[in-house]
Amino acid sequence: MRIIRRIYNFMKYNKNKRLCIRATILSLYYNIYIKVVPMEKAKKHFGKAGVESDYEDTTENILRGMRLSHVVDAVCTKVPWDCKCLVRALTIRTLLKRDKIDSTMYLGIKRDENGKLDAHAWVRCAKFYLSGGNGATYAVVGKFM
Repeated sequence: MRIIRRIYNFMKYNKNKRLCIRATILSLYYNIYIKVVPMEKAKKHFGKAGVESDYEDTTENILRGMRLSHVVDAVCTKVPWDCKCLVRALTIRTLLKRDKIDSTMYLGIKRDENGKLDAHAWVRCAKFYLSGGNGATYAVVGKFM
């Protein structure tokens, strides 16, 4: 009964129904894709390597990007599968591309206190970081537009 109530509330009160459903499907797709496909082949979804988007964009595009980021974060915290930074970044990038908004996805690494490598992915649209923070503590090893 509780699940029916949650679905009802989602359908009645959520203004971003379609966007939430797209984000859920994309996050599931990328979660499976990253686990199944070798990283060399998975890079084709990352975009053009070594290229960055502009640091200036229209206010409308920036606000749309922030809204997409908010929806993806909300969806990824509620789904039963694991949505790590790369899954979130790829999901946001795909939604931004669909709306023809330029963005850059960064991949970075750093060593933690124990000397182990830690990888991270984050997305920037104009001057704003939409997922994964700004990656200030990570050494950038890949940029994709």
